[in-house]
Amino acid sequence: MEKLKARAALRNVGLRPSIEPSLGWELENAFTVLASGTLEDIEAWLTRTDPEK
Repeated sequence: MEKLKARAALRNVGLRPSIEPSLGWELENAFTVLASGTLEDIEAWLTRTDPEK
């Protein structure tokens, strides 16, 4: 969990539990939810959007 939070912080986004429990977790910035789902889904989104690729 801490590694995901650190990776998210590199993109100026936060990781939080979803308001809707069925959605799991949300990756969000000040304006919108960028991704939602399991922690594995969030990790996959961060990997796909990795600027170092």
